[in-house]
Amino acid sequence: MYQSKLLIPTLRETPADLKADGHQLLVRAGFIRQFASGVYGYLPLALKVLEKIEGIIKEELENLGAVEMNLPHLIPVELLEKTGRKEMFKDNLFQLKDRSDRGFVLSPTSEELFASLVFDDHMSYKRFPFYLYQIQSKFRDESKVRHGLFQAREFLMADCYSFHTSKESLKETYHLFEEAFQKIFARLNIRAVSVLGENFYMGGSSDSREFVALSNVGDEIIFQSSLGDYVASQTMAKSYLPEKRGHGALKPLEKIKISPEELPEFLEKLPEMPQKITAYGYLLGEKKAQVLLLDTSTLNEGKVRRFFTENYPNTPFEKDSSAPFVSPILKDELIFADEKVLQVTNGLYLGNEKDTYYLNGNIGRDFVLTGSGDFTLVNAGDLAPDGQGILEELRGVEIAHLFKLDDFYANALQGDFLDEEGQKQKILMGSYGIGVSRILQVIAQQHYDDKGLVWPKEVAPFDLHLIPVNLNDEFQMKLLSQVEEMLQTTPYSYLIDDRNEHVGVKFADSELIGCPIRLVIGKKAEEGIVEVTLRKSGEKVEVKKEDLVDILPILF
Repeated sequence: MYQSKLLIPTLRETPADLKADGHQLLVRAGFIRQFASGVYGYLPLALKVLEKIEGIIKEELENLGAVEMNLPHLIPVELLEKTGRKEMFKDNLFQLKDRSDRGFVLSPTSEELFASLVFDDHMSYKRFPFYLYQIQSKFRDESKVRHGLFQAREFLMADCYSFHTSKESLKETYHLFEEAFQKIFARLNIRAVSVLGENFYMGGSSDSREFVALSNVGDEIIFQSSLGDYVASQTMAKSYLPEKRGHGALKPLEKIKISPEELPEFLEKLPEMPQKITAYGYLLGEKKAQVLLLDTSTLNEGKVRRFFTENYPNTPFEKDSSAPFVSPILKDELIFADEKVLQVTNGLYLGNEKDTYYLNGNIGRDFVLTGSGDFTLVNAGDLAPDGQGILEELRGVEIAHLFKLDDFYANALQGDFLDEEGQKQKILMGSYGIGVSRILQVIAQQHYDDKGLVWPKEVAPFDLHLIPVNLNDEFQMKLLSQVEEMLQTTPYSYLIDDRNEHVGVKFADSELIGCPIRLVIGKKAEEGIVEVTLRKSGEKVEVKKEDLVDILPILF
């Protein structure tokens, strides 16, 4: 491939509004361009990398027996209404209507389409399990669009779906896909960790895992134990809960009239400092609800949402902003406590009036608890759940997610199969997605130096970058022709810089683009010598043209 024929608009300077290193380099090296906020075009070099990424993904998925398909980007909105996901996605959906006023959404993900396709076929149990997948653009109207391809409104995704007749089959497949994803990321030279993930938009079981590629600009926060194997996303992470060491004597409940400013001085004078509990108000359907949390902890909204979704699946909930003071004391409401609050005796609670507190409040005596759970947001430095290691905070980018959907879609869209007795049973599903365009930038983010991109061979746009120093030199052009003829008999792809540019410009662009090996044909062309440079290490070696084809496999 000749460089003069490709569109590779390299930039010498970094645009001021680009923050992520990988994003900067993909723009500077002429791989991508932005057309609107969160909307990017993939130029020829990026397309070549994406084709290799997709090739590796397809190989591993098809090794599992998955079959590729391609379903529409336009999804009838009534499908998402039936599953309730139109409300879940809310403002993140791109919605439109046709000339007949029928509503559609641009596909944010394709569970409904694949489910309805399979469910309409009324299959026998003998056909299961099976796996279907596609690689296509998805669309989400993200409220925050930043860091280039890490948070885009249109993005490439490989989404795969499995269909089952039993939970055992779904569980087995779930682990097979997790292993396949690990192989994919290893082949792509991506440093990623598998963590406990959250299932909110997808429906079905709470079981989910996500793969997070480590990056200092990632929006995903994960916690990893300094000892042991524990690792989880921020919304799922738990910390150590020590065993409760007795209640102690219950003291009489006291109502105290005092301002928040005066409270610290008042508490310092007490014989024993009480633990303060904060109550957060919610509306659970038509009922008021409270979530109690230690004042020293931070509420984890994801855990609260998951708790209510799992325990009250058909009941809407939202924050209650109607009451300025929320207190459980002497209240006949739904009251849920964080598991650490269960260990508190004689706590301090906010009162139901301004400048009012209750001292020595106790569960059971002063209010009735409806339920309990883990509602705490962990912090770096907390003890890991096993009490051994310390939780360390890492940042990254979510690049894949696995979900057990169970019979969620079968119930919503009437998905049945006939069992051995000819009886109807619900079809179970799994969903497994990989962010293909995110991976493009993740690799760039993890493989670069101060000169530009350093692509791993498995995904490089070209294996070799050939640079003739002087296009007017007869010996150089002759050797270039001979080298090109030899390379045509090898599996290596190559890019020839045939531009009439200064050699310094060619070298700078070559390092910016980041192909694994550069072949320079220069002043020793008359002797049949090619200068070979390894992009990653910068090592150089002079090679006779006769030895070039034999030495390349060693260099890779």
